[in-house]
Amino acid sequence: MENRFYIKELDSYQKASDLSKERMGTTPNYDLELLPTKQMQEEMWEFLQYRGKNLVAEKFYTERRFYHHLCRMLKEKNNRPESFLDWDKEKWMQQMKIWLLQQGLSLTAPFKNKCGGRGTQRARTLGYIECLIDYFARLIGHKSLKNVKYYRKMSNQILANDTRKARNRLSQMVLECLDGWEEEYEQIRYDDSL
Repeated sequence: MENRFYIKELDSYQKASDLSKERMGTTPNYDLELLPTKQMQEEMWEFLQYRGKNLVAEKFYTERRFYHHLCRMLKEKNNRPESFLDWDKEKWMQQMKIWLLQQGLSLTAPFKNKCGGRGTQRARTLGYIECLIDYFARLIGHKSLKNVKYYRKMSNQILANDTRKARNRLSQMVLECLDGWEEEYEQIRYDDSL
């Protein structure tokens, strides 16, 4: 794995206008060395590949600012995680909000919709963090993010709920295999744990 993710290698960069390419500079990239651990660098590489396929190159380039916010926050943390999956989503959002406020940055940003209406929205850095953590949650198999409390350190109840269907299916297969066996195995059929 390289230490930099080059935007020039994206398909969307090749399709970008000359003006967009000029705005991005000669070698637009994400410096993965800014992340504190090798594990985070590898995870970010995967996320950037995914993100690069879903965004136009110039938008992908502007997200570097949010990436740098994340890297600076992690650099200043004393008890930082080894992986993006070590903290739950709420902790990531909380830590980023604290860091943004310490830097004097706002937690909200103004926006203007297509009809001319104005309002406020969550800071784009927070949206970037949420997108990053949601990506890893889906990557490890969660279809809905509502029931995911912790990605690596899930409570036993949530883990049991997520695996209940598979466990019931396996128990049914064991019971079908027991058909025709001797009486000594009959006690398994009536065991409540299956």
